[in-house]
Amino acid sequence: SLVISSKTHAPSFEQLEDIYVLELRSISKDIISALSKAFQPDRFNFSSLGNLGDNPHFHMHLMPRYKTPREFAGLTWTDYLFTEESTRGKPPNFELGKTPHEVISAVRGGLKKYFY
Repeated sequence: SLVISSKTHAPSFEQLEDIYVLELRSISKDIISALSKAFQPDRFNFSSLGNLGDNPHFHMHLMPRYKTPREFAGLTWTDYLFTEESTRGKPPNFELGKTPHEVISAVRGGLKKYFY
């Protein structure tokens, strides 16, 4: 998932000032546009749980969802929540042998052309 956070602190969505809500909407639309071009997802899921920690800060998780594996930034992405019943609940998978840092760097590099 991709995390989208406000510039200002607010413990929950309803406590954000309107200007930041509008900014989050605008940024979310830009991110959805870029991810749509890069991954061609079947849909997007948003989540904002905000129930962890002693000092919550509003943020959202944006997750592109896809029925079939996608190739992007030299990696193969499989969304198990859209595949066979026996694999539901498994986390999305990408090629083994890459560290989280290598995966983030590859995705960041691959997405740049969709933002600029």
